[in-house]
Amino acid sequence: YIAEPLLLGGFKFDLRIYVVVTSFDPLKVYLNTEGLVRLATAKYSSDFDTLNNRTMHLTNYSINKHSENFVPNKGQHRRQEEEDDSDGDVPSKWCFGELREYFAKAKMNFDGLFEQIVDLIIKTLISVEPSIRAASNRSDADISGRCFEIYGFDVMVDQSMRPWLLEVNIYPSLRTDSPLDRRIKTELVADTLTLVGIHPSVPPTNATKGPEAQDTQEAQQAQAAAAQAAQARPSSLWAQRPVRPARRTFGQERRSPQSHRSGVQQRAEERQEQQPQQQQHQQQQQQRLKQRQEAARHLASLTPRAAVEAFDEHAWAIALDAHEEGLRGGALKRIFPSVDAGKYLQFFEGEESFANVVLRKWHEAGGGDDILHNCSTNSRMAYHNVKSAASHLLRTSRPHQQVL
Repeated sequence: YIAEPLLLGGFKFDLRIYVVVTSFDPLKVYLNTEGLVRLATAKYSSDFDTLNNRTMHLTNYSINKHSENFVPNKGQHRRQEEEDDSDGDVPSKWCFGELREYFAKAKMNFDGLFEQIVDLIIKTLISVEPSIRAASNRSDADISGRCFEIYGFDVMVDQSMRPWLLEVNIYPSLRTDSPLDRRIKTELVADTLTLVGIHPSVPPTNATKGPEAQDTQEAQQAQAAAAQAAQARPSSLWAQRPVRPARRTFGQERRSPQSHRSGVQQRAEERQEQQPQQQQHQQQQQQRLKQRQEAARHLASLTPRAAVEAFDEHAWAIALDAHEEGLRGGALKRIFPSVDAGKYLQFFEGEESFANVVLRKWHEAGGGDDILHNCSTNSRMAYHNVKSAASHLLRTSRPHQQVL
């Protein structure tokens, strides 16, 4: 892929980096702090005669795992004596922790490399943000906060320590062929499900106390009542069920053209009746979008602290949701938005959305609960209204997430 790739012990390699996006409006991106380093199984040579050697020039695990030179990683860090032994077998798959140790020993800047990779990831997602956001806006359903996706970014590094994006996998493999894979991918999935707020269904115990226990008991009682109703329903409905007409046999008269035309006409009339409602819905949606864009321009013109002071309940809901989501991330660290999100404005297509402006100003102002100590009374009241509504919602329902 590149003329002068960086080598590890003489082997070409690439990085599989796991990225979780919980929303495109606002754009919220998380980087998994652990990932995979995938090595080729034949030492690299730029000689033209070696181009047909797939296990030298390709780093794909699906190719190299069949090589007789493939060395599995047992999930443990390499011993120091193995690192000092240049003739020792180098595992064909590492974790980022092992790569950091290798870079430290070689006096190479691991953190500097990943700062460039973070920049690459953010710009890549910004490039597809308009089309994904447009598709979301065309949907009648409000899908904000209900979707997430795990991406697998494949990155190669050259000898000047510059990262190059190879591809982005929307279905990264979660197979666990080794203890190393099992550790990294299990933690990735667990942290992702926690991040998006999916709760395990745990039956209550006798020790359960408080309003949550009462809500759980009420939900169980409602489920039991629904089950009893479902058991009793068939017999009562069966008596009211219309008798299905006998199947038409050969020779019977088909449905008349007049009845067919009447059915077509009826459907046409129904569509015609729905058109005003659809037009009204579209007009209302456009009006809301226009109001939000005006509010976004106003917030964007303010200083970060003044913008937070001007947050209404909708803005506070966006900021509070993002803040509490980040607290659940585990090894998933938020890389966008951040305090320096403003430097990426030039890469967005069109105007900055209301939700993106809210989170950018929130992080530029410092973010976190400490902001509330310096907020005005009106802003603090809006925050507490959202907080109370969110607490009530959590007590009475379960979050529902979908994987795109």
